[in-house]
Amino acid sequence: MPSATLKDIALEVGLSVNTVSRVLNGKNKEVWGKTATRAAQIRRAAQRLNYIPNAAGRAMQARGTGHVGVLLVNDAARRTYYLDAFEFILGIDDCLAKTGYVSAVVRVADVNKAGSESRVFRERVLDGIIAVGHHLTDLAGRLENFGLPVVWLDTNIWNATGCIRLDDATAGRMAAAALAKGGWRRLIFLTMKAGPKPHHSEIERGASVERFAAEHNMPLKRISVFGSYDEPDAPAPPMPAELEDELRTAAPGELGIVAYNTLHARRLAHSTATMGYAPGVHYGLTCCDDNHDLSQTWPALSRMSVDRVSMGEMAANMLLQSLRSPKFEAPSRTVVGQWIDGTTSGPPPVRQLIGERSI
Repeated sequence: MPSATLKDIALEVGLSVNTVSRVLNGKNKEVWGKTATRAAQIRRAAQRLNYIPNAAGRAMQARGTGHVGVLLVNDAARRTYYLDAFEFILGIDDCLAKTGYVSAVVRVADVNKAGSESRVFRERVLDGIIAVGHHLTDLAGRLENFGLPVVWLDTNIWNATGCIRLDDATAGRMAAAALAKGGWRRLIFLTMKAGPKPHHSEIERGASVERFAAEHNMPLKRISVFGSYDEPDAPAPPMPAELEDELRTAAPGELGIVAYNTLHARRLAHSTATMGYAPGVHYGLTCCDDNHDLSQTWPALSRMSVDRVSMGEMAANMLLQSLRSPKFEAPSRTVVGQWIDGTTSGPPPVRQLIGERSI
C-alpha cells in the first residue's frame, strides 16, 4: 500500500492540511477535549492510510536533520577495536531517542581523507558528532571544519569544554592501593606494547600506579604484554618470558599485578592457569577497568567498575545542550568509577604464605 500524504489525510478527516501537519509533527496544543479528540482522529487516519513522515522535508523545515553521528575507529585493519564502545553507544542511543534524534555510526575512514569524506559530511546529514575512543586526535581540526558541534568521549583530546573521560588516575591508584592493602609487597603494571600515540588512560593509570609505589616504597616494574592499539585483531602473543620468570621466582605473598585493562587481566589469568597459578592465591591481581561481560563472567576480580552506558548518556546530553543553545559550552567532565573489592587482591591464603604452590 503506497504511503499517504498530508493532503490525503486532510481529505479523509475533513480538516486543513495545516491542522493535520501540526498534529503529526507534535506541534498541536491538545489542552481541550475537542482538540484532543480531533488529534486522535487524525492519528488514526494516518495509521490507516499508511502515512510515513518525510524526514527530508522535516529536516528542511526544522533546519536540522535529527541525526547524530557516533564516530568510531572501525576499518579493515581494526574491526574489533574497542568493543567496549558498544556500551557507550547504548547510552548515547537511549538518550537521543528520548528527544527524537537518531544515532548513526560513522567510521574514522569516512572522515580521514580530505576530499573523500562520506556523504554524511558532504551533504550535512548530521546535526552533531560524538567522537569515541583512540586514534581521533589527528581528526580534531577536520571535524571542526565541518562546522558541527562535537563531544569527545574517552579520547586523547581534552579541552575545557565538550569532553568526557573516566578518572583514570584514581583507577590506577585504587588498583595499586588494593594490592598493598592485601599484603602484596611488590608491583608489576601490565600495559600495552609501546606505540607512538598511547591512549590517555594508559598514561594516567600507569603514572598513578608509579606514584603510589614511590610513596609507599613498593618496588614496581612495567611489563608490556598482549598486543597494541594498532593491532587489536592480531593473535594473542605468548606470555613474555620476563613476566613468567617474575611469577616463578616470586616469594609467596610477594607479587601483586595491576592490569591496565580487562583484556590484560583475562589473558594473564588464562596464561598463568597453564602454569598452575591462580590470581588471589599465587599472585595478587587488580584491574583498572571493567565492562559488562567481565562483571558477569568474573565478578570476583578486584577492579574499577565503569558505567559506560551512563557516560554515553552524559555525552548525548552534552551534545543536545549544544544543539539547543549553540553558544552554550558544556564544561568537560571526569567520571569517577566505583571500586569493586573482589577476591583477587586480598591477602593470599595461609597455605600460600608457607610456600605451597598447589591450588
